[in-house]
Amino acid sequence: MIVVLLCLLVVTVLTLLMANKMSSSNLFKGEKSLNYLFAGKGITPSFDPEASDLIRNTLHMDQLVGTLLKERYGNSGRTEPSVAEKWTVSGNGLVWDFFLKSGLRCEDGTPIDAHGFVESFNRILKIYSSRKDLAAFNRLTGWKKFLAGSQEIEGIRALGPDHLQFSFDKKPDGFAEFLAMPFYGFYCPGNFLNGKWKDPQNIISSGSYVVEYLKGSELSLRKRSGFSLISADAPDKKMGAP
Repeated sequence: MIVVLLCLLVVTVLTLLMANKMSSSNLFKGEKSLNYLFAGKGITPSFDPEASDLIRNTLHMDQLVGTLLKERYGNSGRTEPSVAEKWTVSGNGLVWDFFLKSGLRCEDGTPIDAHGFVESFNRILKIYSSRKDLAAFNRLTGWKKFLAGSQEIEGIRALGPDHLQFSFDKKPDGFAEFLAMPFYGFYCPGNFLNGKWKDPQNIISSGSYVVEYLKGSELSLRKRSGFSLISADAPDKKMGAP
């Protein structure tokens, strides 16, 4: 839980810095725009999920990866629905049900639904499972079998196109906060080849923005047209530069 709070604190501070930078610059005349800096001078951004929890990558991945929940910095200070329309938690904290917003798709047209989320979590958690401790997720039902070679986690199921369920053997700590982080979001299947990320310099977006260009350490993101999760007053473009 301490790790979760530290991650949220760092991203909150960086968000405030972004807002300050926005007030002093106008990158695109005639457009709502936002400029933010990556942590690390001259470092090329990566879209590989294995690097998404590095601070220099978290900011842009948060714009490119759709998550079940979002942390509303400077607003409620709590997790709120994003790809999920709503969610419920059983009295003992062992069963979490998420009801998804319908009609969402990846940049390439792939549906963002419960079945896709199951595949995405199985794929991404297989990559992450080499880590010593995967907080919260390591309490999922069937986790040990998954580590032993099973291709699917028993505790993650699609009960319908828009109904995703997580079942745990032990109550998870900070699970909602983890689901608001981009490295536990929906990774479009077209990004992978044989279970590995195709190209760390490319991504098919499931979030509110798409990559317009990446030149060295400079990155430009463009707001997705017609994507229902993004508000009309959101910046048209977001920039990252050393």
